[in-house]
Amino acid sequence: MKNKLLLVLSLLMVVSCKSLSDEEDMANKVFLYHLSVIESFVNIGYIDEASALARSYEFLEGMTGIKGDVEEQKELFYIPSKENLRDWKKWLRNNRQKIYWDAGEQKVKIKA
Repeated sequence: MKNKLLLVLSLLMVVSCKSLSDEEDMANKVFLYHLSVIESFVNIGYIDEASALARSYEFLEGMTGIKGDVEEQKELFYIPSKENLRDWKKWLRNNRQKIYWDAGEQKVKIKA
């Protein structure tokens, strides 16, 4: 009986560790996707979908608290710079273990 209990507890630990890893992996993939959209714009100076740039810009600003460059005319234009990209990448390097994927809300969050 004791061996069965140990086996069940061991399996629960393996499963819970795996799901935590999956949550962190998904969060990193989402974060890296948004960084790649910004990096593409910074390197080329153009992007096909302005809405993708806006979503990535807002995601990175919201997650990191690091404000990016904007240009205001009749509308607000997101113009991320190489410095913004560098700062957001540095933030991820320093905080990678703090972000996770919340499956219930379907979004990346920061551990408290």
